[in-house]
Amino acid sequence: NYQGAISQAFDNGLSFRLSGEAEEADNYRDNNEAEYSNLFLNGGYKGDRFSVFVEAQQIEDDLRLPGSLTEEDIRQDRKQTFSPDDYSDRDTDVYRTGGTLKFTENWELLAEYTRREEDSEGFLFGSSFDGKTELDSFEPRVAGKIDTANGPILITAGVDYEDTNYVRSGDTDVDQEIVDIYTQVIVPVIEDVKLTVGARNSDFEADNTLSGARFDDDLDVYQAGVAWAFNPSSRVFLRRDESFRWPNADENGFIPPDIRFLAPQESTSWELGVESAFESFTVSAVLYDMEVDNEIIYDPSADGPFGAGTGANVNVDQSQRTGAVLDGIWQATDSISVHLNYSYVDAEISSGTFDGNTVPYVAESTANLTISYLLNEHWTFYADAQYTGERYPVGDEANDADEIDDFTVFNANIRFDYRNAYANLRMNNFTGEEYNGFSGGLPPFDYNYPAPEETFQFSVGYRF
Repeated sequence: NYQGAISQAFDNGLSFRLSGEAEEADNYRDNNEAEYSNLFLNGGYKGDRFSVFVEAQQIEDDLRLPGSLTEEDIRQDRKQTFSPDDYSDRDTDVYRTGGTLKFTENWELLAEYTRREEDSEGFLFGSSFDGKTELDSFEPRVAGKIDTANGPILITAGVDYEDTNYVRSGDTDVDQEIVDIYTQVIVPVIEDVKLTVGARNSDFEADNTLSGARFDDDLDVYQAGVAWAFNPSSRVFLRRDESFRWPNADENGFIPPDIRFLAPQESTSWELGVESAFESFTVSAVLYDMEVDNEIIYDPSADGPFGAGTGANVNVDQSQRTGAVLDGIWQATDSISVHLNYSYVDAEISSGTFDGNTVPYVAESTANLTISYLLNEHWTFYADAQYTGERYPVGDEANDADEIDDFTVFNANIRFDYRNAYANLRMNNFTGEEYNGFSGGLPPFDYNYPAPEETFQFSVGYRF
């Protein structure tokens, strides 16, 4: 992997940045070689009352696809492949421009326009495929504040526009248009209490010109919350959020043949939390409850565009997630810090045939422990442990399969800095834990993608 960048800001407000990256990798599995390149250029101007930028990015991502393995296959050889001809090549060009215009000391207009073009081709399930995605988005918004005796009222309002076309030769030509109007207001009710309210309206239209299918819908979602800073370093908050996600055009282009379009994923959540900061310790705790309707997932066992059981994007039944998140950072000494994050969730299907069952591929417990040690100005040490609890494989809404075993992955990093140069050694999964990055389906028709065992990465760099 080679990376380089050069940037400069000038006294007259002009600036530029040019960066590039190239990578070649054999990767862990057979037939998993990769070639990747990324070239990025940004130019901008920043004045007293306005700023503007333009940027362009070109990405080439060529990847061989090793395919899935059953558990029996993994026991024989976790690196093998049964799809030696499969691959996916993707070329992406992105162009962005935008800026800010300050009307007054308290109010400004911000806007961004993005054009993204992506071409893909490959070989999968015994046949060739190609696709093209073109996306245009425009996001203007106004942000400002109104000063009051209790503090400023913060106001944001804007429009998000997105137009996407996705074409796959022979069977798919999907056009999607999304127009959102939104606003959010943060009001200091009294000096230590802030109220947040927000609303968003979204209009969605989709057409598949080849099949003649058409879908249009609109949604309204709302947000409300209150936060109380009961002392200078602590606050408690309560909020209710409604959210949604329309399917992407390429997701709608990879669905079972018996449905026309995916439904939007919707959710409603409640959160109650507290955050506190002490001299050497910060901690936060959050309790939450979230209801999800029509969650969009990839089901490897669903009937898809490549035939029966070849996989597709689908909507799943309503689910309920109730849980807690604990996060703490302890600055033990000037040179040693410890970060612990723990999450517990009870995820249950709450409608349909599998009402009452556990949502597949959601672990009840996950945790992450990180320790960093700054030995001196030259040497830094870092280690972390990532734990994932037991869970059912993707697609097992009936909970018929055995749960996937829990596992812990240990990583470490050693960095040496001297003047403008550095050397870095990264060790991922250095204990060689054997686990799967993805698991779906029921034996003997299970689908697993083994994750790499020990991985070591050494890098050096120099800043001129």
